[in-house]
Amino acid sequence: MDLPHSPSTKRKRVETGGSIDEPATSSKSGFASKIFRRQYLDEKTADVYFICGRKHERVPAHKSVLSKASDAFDRMFYGPMAEENDVKLPETNPEAFKDFLQFCYLDEVNLNLEHIVEIMDLTNKYCMPECLAVCGTFWAKHLTFDDICWAYHWAIFYQEKEFIEFCERKISAYPQLVFESTSFLRCEHIVLDHILELDSLLCDETTVLEACLEWARNACNRDGLNPTDMKNLRLHLQDALYKIRYSSMTATEFREHMDSYDGFFTDVKEYEDVIRMLSGSKHLKTGRFNPNPRSTNIFQWDESRVFKCKFTNNNNSSVFSSNKPMLLGGFYCAPISEATNWRNTQVDMTISEEPKGLGSEKTTPKIILTRQIKLDAKEETYVEFTESGEPIIIKPEFKYRINFKPISSGDLPYYAIYRSREIKLDHETVIQFPQEGNEEDRAIIKRFKFNQL
Repeated sequence: MDLPHSPSTKRKRVETGGSIDEPATSSKSGFASKIFRRQYLDEKTADVYFICGRKHERVPAHKSVLSKASDAFDRMFYGPMAEENDVKLPETNPEAFKDFLQFCYLDEVNLNLEHIVEIMDLTNKYCMPECLAVCGTFWAKHLTFDDICWAYHWAIFYQEKEFIEFCERKISAYPQLVFESTSFLRCEHIVLDHILELDSLLCDETTVLEACLEWARNACNRDGLNPTDMKNLRLHLQDALYKIRYSSMTATEFREHMDSYDGFFTDVKEYEDVIRMLSGSKHLKTGRFNPNPRSTNIFQWDESRVFKCKFTNNNNSSVFSSNKPMLLGGFYCAPISEATNWRNTQVDMTISEEPKGLGSEKTTPKIILTRQIKLDAKEETYVEFTESGEPIIIKPEFKYRINFKPISSGDLPYYAIYRSREIKLDHETVIQFPQEGNEEDRAIIKRFKFNQL
């Protein structure tokens, strides 16, 4: 009986319709992955055990698998000084080591947040940088403000760039919540220094100064020193004192704080240097102080994380606030011809920022952007801030006002609408639109484009 011929690769394929000269392609198979999954913690086929923890728990593994996952394991099992016996790890939690071994056997790992620092330490110890990055990504997804400074510490220690950037973005966006956390009050000096070196913290610099002093008081209590003694506070702050951006304070704010902390600046020259910074002296020699105000360069617009704040029946206002820090990337204006018969209109746009409850006795609202724009008579006009510059940072508990003033004489046509007082972007983030005095509910902006921080 003749055996059937083997399938020929030189034929017109049914599925692809490819040429008879087109070579056959490979096919995916999950069979090998299935084999590796079966070997994970399999005592039957294990040829090495790791003796972990004080109770000497035996964790099974395979030399050949581990040696392919890490050069450190390869040297351990097949190098000149190869291990012949079980590997003793008396200081390693056995559950953490089991989680760590997943990287060698499984395509998808299920890590335990309770052991994440130990797992990171193992991936670093055995030279597995890709796995260390996975640990950082996992921790970032489960991070809270209670442990963000711990996470930042380990991100710095292991030089995990993406994890560092994630922590810095959150610390910059929510500094007051971070400063109130136990992880900040108990953080190492290196973490305090890194936070103070950030070029963006969405809070007043007086808040930063108070946070540093509270950190120093906590350090004094920990070391059994008097936390009301200025010398002890200075002793613990060390060079962190010079990383505070005093140039972002007003002279009044600085003097009020120094009155509360008499003796904080024991060196007259240091005090004089700060006063020169506050006065804007042209002959400024700051010495060890950082004279640069904080900026917003760390906050970059991400088109994949857009929230479009759209209102029912075009409800909108030129005055709004948010309970969470946000980035404003732009907004859409309604076609003005829907309200009037005007043609395209050139206007001066101004965006200002002010704390909620701003009174006449306080400073005037801060102008953060001015621009000339043309409002279309037939279609929506999109005003974008991210194409050629930085998005606008919306600080929580601040009020933002957008004004339009026609360049030519006359009034700008508005919609006459009924306005919603607040819009929820998600279960935590709320945008509010307050009514001011007896003004009519009139607006020309239809919707905003936000990023959450």
